[in-house]
Amino acid sequence: MRVDLRDAMHKLFCCTREYFNNAKEYENYQAQEKLITKIFGEYREKGGEQFVLLKVCVLDSFYSTNLRTFGVYNVAKYIAELERKKEIHKRICQASKDNHKELEEIINTIAEQSKDNKTTKLYSFATKYCFHHNQDAFVIYDSFVSKVLRFFNQNLSANNSLVRNLKKIEEKLKAQLSNTNFFGKTLGSDTLKNYATFLDAMEKFSKYYELKATPRELDHFLWVLGKDCNEKSDTHKKQERKGGQILARLRSESKPFCD
Repeated sequence: MRVDLRDAMHKLFCCTREYFNNAKEYENYQAQEKLITKIFGEYREKGGEQFVLLKVCVLDSFYSTNLRTFGVYNVAKYIAELERKKEIHKRICQASKDNHKELEEIINTIAEQSKDNKTTKLYSFATKYCFHHNQDAFVIYDSFVSKVLRFFNQNLSANNSLVRNLKKIEEKLKAQLSNTNFFGKTLGSDTLKNYATFLDAMEKFSKYYELKATPRELDHFLWVLGKDCNEKSDTHKKQERKGGQILARLRSESKPFCD
């Protein structure tokens, strides 16, 4: 049964990667990601306020992190202050992927910001900011990634489009990929907002299903799968989405998958 699970997940991974690499829907994403990589590469350890503001603005625009509600400039100013006091960019760039405790500490330092005597945790943004400074150590957290991990670990009971479409994919692959308890215990949405736990879950997921993927490839896989399965059918459109493009590709024998 374990072999069946591995083969089914491998097929799903390859189908999703093929979709991400070739679909027009993601052309702009890939182009923008290359630009972000270029900008962060050029100003990797630059922690001055203007450099930080540039990087924060680019991330907010690309990822729609909704920093405007908190204040893009306020966020940049806070990170620049961390640079002056703690050389935060040096810490980010020199962090090791094996030291989950240190990575979590850095994420929390960036994420926990205050305004008008109120503390806000910009968790997802902090993971993106750190990842683009050090792609070897950090992994991006996203709500879609969280939901897909929790679905495969314990099978979410929510009656929504994401869960229904993931179950349709299971039916098509004829393998119960969910409810495997690959993590060894229940994963909650709040649990994965502990960054060390999130990194551990990503590693255990990859190991359990024997996926030969880089952390970034794994992140893309879970995010694209969650995003595609979360798309709701629109009865007002002439062509109604029936389970998403990934399920459609699995149903089509003509679509190529990786070896």
